[in-house]
Amino acid sequence: MRVAWARARDSGHAEELYRVSVSAELISKVTDAVHAEILEWQSRALDEVSAIVSCDELRVKLREEGPVRNKAV
Repeated sequence: MRVAWARARDSGHAEELYRVSVSAELISKVTDAVHAEILEWQSRALDEVSAIVSCDELRVKLREEGPVRNKAV
């Protein structure tokens, strides 16, 4: 029950933050598809030095009032 609540919460978060509708089922399918890779990544040996990438925006292509244009969200 707790997992279902979290996925419903994530669905609402995506809609609020990115203005896209994502079903809890889609979040569940994506989570299940990448779960094994995430566990493998979390248990990997770390390099002595790691690069850090910081992003303060996400660039997307949106169609608003006619033409498609790039927009930072």
